[in-house]
Amino acid sequence: MWQANPVFTGVWRGLLAPEAGTAQRTYFGCLLVQAAALALWWPKSSLVDALASEQAPEPLLAAVVALGLTTAYYSLRAGAEEFLLSGQQSLREWALSTPLSVGRIVRGGLFGHLMHTLYLLVFSFPLLCVAFTEGGGEWSALAQSLCTVVFQALFFWLAGAVVYLWIGQHGHATYLAIRLLLVSVYLLTALRLPATSQPMVSVASLGADTYTISFGVASPPYQVFLLVHAVMIAILVIVLYAQLQRWRKLG
Repeated sequence: MWQANPVFTGVWRGLLAPEAGTAQRTYFGCLLVQAAALALWWPKSSLVDALASEQAPEPLLAAVVALGLTTAYYSLRAGAEEFLLSGQQSLREWALSTPLSVGRIVRGGLFGHLMHTLYLLVFSFPLLCVAFTEGGGEWSALAQSLCTVVFQALFFWLAGAVVYLWIGQHGHATYLAIRLLLVSVYLLTALRLPATSQPMVSVASLGADTYTISFGVASPPYQVFLLVHAVMIAILVIVLYAQLQRWRKLG
């Protein structure tokens, strides 16, 4: 089905392109941040001391939180089209220069970034495996945390695309706006709405034995996180659709 959507296949061809573009180099920097977080939180004490303290090592939690932050930043920049994959066209170009329906453009872009995010997680998976081997835990908890990372990445990609279509003609304003958005969302959710915060939900899934957080919800935090982000993604899809329709009429 998706082979017929040129927006989606454009992402696929860009991922398989032999040359390394800005997008790949940018995620290499994200991998360095994830590796640094893993190194900083790597257990410094011996196994005997760790057992005596009755506290589990935390490298997996640090790796997942770093993964969430870096993929969110990467997705926000990708949505704001600060970089494109090799041969990839912007959503506005698709809307202005092709007869492709706006609905197909939005679907192709969204599912293209979903595939792009899963592709990037493959590169982070070795770090997660190392952290999981050292810190232990349950695979189900790790899977829940990775689901929150993917949903958050889609949310920030859409948010970046909406900001770009709104003020993209003002390059400096767009640059500042998307970074302010990332910081604001992370701080607001962590301090006021922990059930919608990827780091806080990761703590609940992977660090519950060490940290106690009051989420104020009856359901498991990761379920609340996924539900809220699914609703926000749907809202942003509608907003993005309306913006592309507006650009097509203006064009």
